[in-house]
Parts: sequence; structure tokens; C-alpha cells
Amino acid sequence: EADEFLDSFSTQSELNLTRLRNALAHIYPEHDGTVEIIDRVDNLIKLEVKNKKAIGVDEDKIFHINDTNIKKILSLLLKDGIIESEISLEDSDSSYVGKALEVAKDFEEFFSDTYLTYKIYEDNLYANLVTTNLSKRLQEVLDKNKAFVFMSGTLHSKTVLEEVFGITNYSFVEAETSPPGTIEIDKTGKEFECSYKYLSSDKDKREQYLNVLSVCIEKSKKPSLIHINAFSDLPNEEEIKKFALNNLLSRDELIQQQKEDKTGKLVLKFKEKLFDSLYTTKCSRGIDFPGNSCCSVVFTKYPNPNSQGTFWKVLKKTHPNHFWDFYKDKARREFLQRIYRALRSPEDHVFVLSPDSRVLDAVRELQVGKGNQTPKNPL
Repeated sequence: EADEFLDSFSTQSELNLTRLRNALAHIYPEHDGTVEIIDRVDNLIKLEVKNKKAIGVDEDKIFHINDTNIKKILSLLLKDGIIESEISLEDSDSSYVGKALEVAKDFEEFFSDTYLTYKIYEDNLYANLVTTNLSKRLQEVLDKNKAFVFMSGTLHSKTVLEEVFGITNYSFVEAETSPPGTIEIDKTGKEFECSYKYLSSDKDKREQYLNVLSVCIEKSKKPSLIHINAFSDLPNEEEIKKFALNNLLSRDELIQQQKEDKTGKLVLKFKEKLFDSLYTTKCSRGIDFPGNSCCSVVFTKYPNPNSQGTFWKVLKKTHPNHFWDFYKDKARREFLQRIYRALRSPEDHVFVLSPDSRVLDAVRELQVGKGNQTPKNPL
């Protein structure tokens, strides 16, 4: 999964400053200098909290780490290994300090390219940190070796490899270039463009979307693999009752199912045909459904990343020339990975359904050999 490995260089971490302050207060120092560092970190966090209470928190506002106290906080946590020597990972408070130390280590070499956003949740102040200098992070790894072999069925585009990751000295070795199996579109005749912009334009569009999703799942040849792009794609309990969507799983049910299924038993039961529809946010990679273990793949929507995520917001601000290339490339690779869960050999056949016309457009392009293209209007 070379493309997933490269994507992982987009470091993003969430730090609960309120919890960190409380955790530090429960450390009982054994070394000189610890009290001073804890007091300094405590004062800096208090300043952050006081500032946010005074001016409020705009979750869409992006800050460079140098314009906040977060850089000072992380640097103090790392100073001379003093805090690290005080913590015990068996203690919950120390464990959270340990997490903060890991965040500090991840970003220490990239402070000049680190940005963050704030949010308040249940009276806790959070900082979401992101670094977008992917080429610098990758180069640190490449410099340790003479050559690398990356393998993936869904490589990044040439533009993204060169412009975003800074990979210029490379060659492609292609194998198995023909897609396995056969993909067939199963239309309901009710599909439409399920972009955020369109669905937000009218409150009735939500009902339209849910009704078409219900038709897709009802019509799909079983067993059906149902890729959920976001939990909000599914109805809540109130919507199920209001719109009579009795064949749909609610978002809360799926969240609970996945929370309880720690070992992947749902996938095994689906493969054993103990039930005929698998709703999932987790089967994009690494799990295969060959042959008659899956006859249909249903997409709730075209799998665009969440453009409101901190990484994408920061990337759009700091690298506007590369944002759309990377964003669309990520969606294209995710789309292919999800389809190919059910196509593992030339004999495999799968129907594709979706309320989102952009999914069917992407399938058509794949059928005529233009799978590297991305549907129009990605948002």
C-alpha cells in the first residue's frame, strides 16, 4: 500500500490542552527542574484558554504554530528529556502526557511548516496540528537508503508524486495493468449529483438523497457491500421514522456495531452469508470479497475526503496550487480501492449502485479505460 504510506506523511494530531494541563498537575516530580517546566507549561496553557474564552474559537481559522503558545508548550515538554523521565505509562495521567510527548516529537523538526486550528468540546480546549511539507518528511526517510521500491495498485498521479512529495528521480514498473473482473452499473434512474453544495442548497435534498440510497440498497443484488463515506450519509433514527426508511441502518447503529466489533467478526459473518448486507466505513483496503461473497458494491457518495478536515484546510491555504490535484487524486484512489474489494480475479463480476451520479460517471470512465480521471464537481 505505497500510496497509503505516502499519504501518512501528512502528519495530523489532536492535543487536548485542558486534559494535558490536568495530567501534568498529577505528576509528582522526582528530578530537579521538573516543577519549573510544569509551571511554565501550565501558565502557557492558561494563557491559551484565557485568550480563547475572551475572543472565542473559530474552528475554521488557521494559525501558524509560531503565532500561538503551542510551539513553546511542545518544546518545553521535550526539554532535556525531563518530563519524559517522570512519566509512567501505566498511569492514565502520565499516559496522556506521553501522548503529548509523541506529538511534540512528531512535529519538532517541522515547526516552520506546522499549522493548527482550535476547537472547544465539552469545555475542553483542543489544538489540531498539521504539517503539510510532505516532501521534507519523505526525504528524511529516502536519505537513509539508496533505493526504494513502492508497490501499490493505486499509485498517486505523476503530478502529485512530483509536486507534492518531491519525488523526481523514479521509474515505473507496471504489472497486471488490466483491471480484474467485470464492473456493471445497476441504475435506479433516480441518481443525481450528491455534492455538498447541492445537498445544502435545499432541505428537501436530504430526503431525496436518503430515498434514493434506500432504493439502491433494496435493488442491489445480494450479498451487498455498502461503503459508507461518512456516518452522516446514513439517516438518524428520526429520519428513518419520518421518511419510512425501514431498510436502512441508522448511523448510530453502525457506530455501535463497529465499536463492538473489535476483531472483524462482522466481515467473517458477511463472507459466510449469515447476513446479506455489510455496512462499513472500514473496508476500503486490505479486505477482499471475491467471487460470490459480494455481488454488489453500493457507494453512499463519491469518496471525496472531508474538505473541512484540518489537513485539507491547511493545505488549501498553504499550497493552493497543489490542493486540487492532491484532493482529487486521493478521491480517485479511494474510489478504486473500494471497487476492487470485490474484484480479485478475471472471473469476478460486481454491480455498482449509488444515489450519487458522480460514482456512476467514475465507473463509466473506468470501463472505457479512463480510470485516472476524476468526475467533475468533486465537492
